[in-house]
Amino acid sequence: MTSFLTQVYGTPVSPKNLILDSTHTLRVDKKGDFFLIDTSHRSTWKGRIISFIQWIIYGSKEKASDKAISQAIDQFKATLLKTSRQAENLIGKIDQASKTISSFKVDADYSHNAQITTKIDNFRIEILTYFADKGCVEAQLELGYCYEFGIDVRKNEKMAFNRYFEAAEQNNMYGIYNVGICFLDGISVDKDTNKAFNFIYLAAENGLECAQNTLGLMHQEDKKNEQKALEYFKLGAEKGYSPSLNNLGRCYDYGFGVEQNRKMAFQHYLRAAKLENAAAQYNVGNCYQNGIGTDVDNQKAFEWYQKAAINNYPLALNNLGYCYDFGIGVKKNRRLAFKNYNKAASFGLAEARYNVGNCYYNGHGVKKNRKKAKELLTLAKQVLNSI
Repeated sequence: MTSFLTQVYGTPVSPKNLILDSTHTLRVDKKGDFFLIDTSHRSTWKGRIISFIQWIIYGSKEKASDKAISQAIDQFKATLLKTSRQAENLIGKIDQASKTISSFKVDADYSHNAQITTKIDNFRIEILTYFADKGCVEAQLELGYCYEFGIDVRKNEKMAFNRYFEAAEQNNMYGIYNVGICFLDGISVDKDTNKAFNFIYLAAENGLECAQNTLGLMHQEDKKNEQKALEYFKLGAEKGYSPSLNNLGRCYDYGFGVEQNRKMAFQHYLRAAKLENAAAQYNVGNCYQNGIGTDVDNQKAFEWYQKAAINNYPLALNNLGYCYDFGIGVKKNRRLAFKNYNKAASFGLAEARYNVGNCYYNGHGVKKNRKKAKELLTLAKQVLNSI
């Protein structure tokens, strides 16, 4: 599940030299992408509650001017005072945190300083909790995300579900969707496909792209209704939602709910790949390598596998290893082949484990080790034979 900031605000911006005015705030998702948000149409405290927190995160990544940090702090403190006098304790912590941040050199990487990092993380969670308890949907969603994945706080799926449900009760579509995902995956609740479908359907019918994409997958995989799946993928694709574009490409690629059209498949994969979708980047590489909907171009295949591999997509890592192993689109390099096979295998990919086993057996890119080779090859064959 992606951060709701990515789902909502779409296109990242460069934070360099940005100065926030009274109608904008800067937010960042877990990948480190920044979003400039127009909050002029929203109440002050709801529109800016995370601005100071995001500057804390921002300061840990790149240089931030003293003026920008000071402005964000002052905005946030003023917002708190307007919200509740009970916030005075938090304002004291803001001042303490800002002094901690300013005590570092702007070039220093303090992410390795466990004590400071823990203090900042705890402070961020406390701020989110404060506003989530006051009914702020954005804080409820972000706090749910933090609890679900153990970001800045100990993982707690029950707390995640409760926060998502609070947002859903306010008729927030991301909250409704996330509650559906909890029922779908059994996050803090028993798996219930029917309940999951109902929540996700509601969000999808209200235009939420990620819900439309998930509903398409549910129709495709669970309900075996490829035509309906196609319709939902198209809804998301029309809005430029990259997972839907990629899944629509798969429909054209394999003839799911539509007449097979490899050129259309390639076009949709490419659109999604240009939006940094790792699965689509892998698919584009595969198309170029095998001439699916386009001419064979091994160099481009290698380049797209490389893009997806940067995003740790296991299939792309394995294929990148294959390219290095056999000199496909790049000069042969068995050391790099082994490195990529091994990284793909670390994600549990059976094909990659098999390739790592072969490397150990033949001493390709790594010192020969027949015992380790046998273990890996046996394990990989068991998995592959069970498919």
